[in-house]
Amino acid sequence: MTGSDEWPDVTSIAVGSRIRRQQRNEHRARRGAGSVAFAPVAVQHHYLVHGLRLSCEVSLPIPEVTAGPFDVEFRVALTADELPTARHTRTDNPDDPWCFEHWVGEHVIVEFPGWATFELGRDLVKLRRDDTDDDDDLVAHLLLDHIVPRVVALRGDLMLHASGVVGPSGKAHLFLGPSGTGKSTLATALAAAGWLLLDDDGIRLVESNGAWCAVPGYAGVRLLPDSAQAVVPHLVAQRPMSKGHPKHRYPVDGTSLRIASPRSCPSTCRARVSPRRWPTPNSFVSKPT
Repeated sequence: MTGSDEWPDVTSIAVGSRIRRQQRNEHRARRGAGSVAFAPVAVQHHYLVHGLRLSCEVSLPIPEVTAGPFDVEFRVALTADELPTARHTRTDNPDDPWCFEHWVGEHVIVEFPGWATFELGRDLVKLRRDDTDDDDDLVAHLLLDHIVPRVVALRGDLMLHASGVVGPSGKAHLFLGPSGTGKSTLATALAAAGWLLLDDDGIRLVESNGAWCAVPGYAGVRLLPDSAQAVVPHLVAQRPMSKGHPKHRYPVDGTSLRIASPRSCPSTCRARVSPRRWPTPNSFVSKPT
């Protein structure tokens, strides 16, 4: 992967907020008048996420890569239109839904009630509604950690809710489990001990020569303060997951934490472990074996 490992500053992050604020004000002023057309944004940012090149008109809190042909484009295209009629709708939890997936033709509309709504296909993602109160970090989290994995699935590959690392043998080790069981902490601890990080929350699997292989996600981890202090105390917390969220992003700096190279991956999966409880600091490995 090429490009700078520098973390984007607050000014570049704020670009997305200004774009969305301008569009939101326009479509609120014209609510009920149909879709709002917006002029294209000149600056495009490029990222590598789960092996897909993402072209984005707003800056995201992960390292950029060199501009070039892209697989998926992200646009801010807010609209006052009602959602089209879906042929199928499902939710993560009918009793306490966190998101809804509305299937409309070959597209999927993913609705995060009270936050944002995205429309996605195999090669294009649009932010259709934004109720985050200019919370760029929340929009970035939803896009990187929930929308792009769904795009991977739409393109025909398997996405797992898991963290993963590549060990000294070159095999990928994946850690599956529900939120809060220590997947990110475990993967970060192993990466701090010299293993190569795949991702701390989502793993894309592709089939190659009869074997399942893991593809790197993106260069960054997300940790709570106590976990970060236990496994990477020397790293400085970067942006939060959202306004006021205790979990922050930490950079994969290429020295203390290294991400698996896309050129040497995908890596054949060797083990899958399901954490059942939060690992304690004294259970972390000190060096790779």
